[in-house]
Order: sequence, then C-alpha cells, then structure tokens
Amino acid sequence: MDRLCHFEVPYSDNQRVQKFNSNVFGCQFSPVPGDMPYTFVVTTPVNEMFQPHEPCGINGGMYPHGDESGSSSPVIVIQVQNSE
Repeated sequence: MDRLCHFEVPYSDNQRVQKFNSNVFGCQFSPVPGDMPYTFVVTTPVNEMFQPHEPCGINGGMYPHGDESGSSSPVIVIQVQNSE
C-alpha cells in the first residue's frame, strides 16, 4: 500500500516549534545524539527500531531552516510498492 511514511520540517526557532507541536498535536521530541542539528518528532508510539507500532503511523524530524545539511522546505516521504 502506498502511504506517507516520514516527514521533515525546517524551523527557525526550535523551542517555539516544539511548544506549538506539543500543545496542538501532542508530539514528543528527541534530539539526535551528537553534533547533528536534527530532532526526531514522534507522533505515534515506536518500537526499538524507531518504527511506528501502527501500520499507518507516521513520525518525522525537524532541522534548522536553511541549514546546509537539510532542505529549506518541508520534505514528505511516500512509501510505494516496488513495481519490479
């Protein structure tokens, strides 16, 4: 089944976007260990491999807007079946 499976959003103010998404959507946040400026955004429970428990669950991440290691606009990932 084709489905949305991951999202990434840039931010200008990390604390502000975390507060908004936590209050409005109930998201939880987990910074990536190390120096990478990336934060996991958890919207649904995950297993030990960070994969959603629910078949259509979707989680994602966020990164500083305009950071050279990421996009300056949102990224949506869609999982599709292999056509081979």
